[in-house]
Amino acid sequence: MSDYSKLLSKKVDYVFAKLTSLLTEVRFVLREGESFNFGTAQTEVESQQDLTVKVLVVKTKQGLSSVRKELLLKQVPPLDIYDRCIIGGEEWRLGQVTYDDGYVQIIEVVNG
Repeated sequence: MSDYSKLLSKKVDYVFAKLTSLLTEVRFVLREGESFNFGTAQTEVESQQDLTVKVLVVKTKQGLSSVRKELLLKQVPPLDIYDRCIIGGEEWRLGQVTYDDGYVQIIEVVNG
């Protein structure tokens, strides 16, 4: 791990605590899965708890037909179990992870 990564990891909690007025609440919505219940002979939808976290919106890009945001998150479980997120009542699709050091992630979300 580089010196910059170590410094960043140590200061993330401090920065998030100081920027509380700039943080945005985001609810990550788990993918829903189906399973077959042999006892009832019916297909059932499995759903777990969604995850709500505070993030820092690092960048917003306005395109012709969509808006892209980059979100800075800390200590989030693997995002591959989520398929979308809710920001300010709007649904956003999860894009790629542009940075991940195991403690901090920057992910892209797309609306449109």
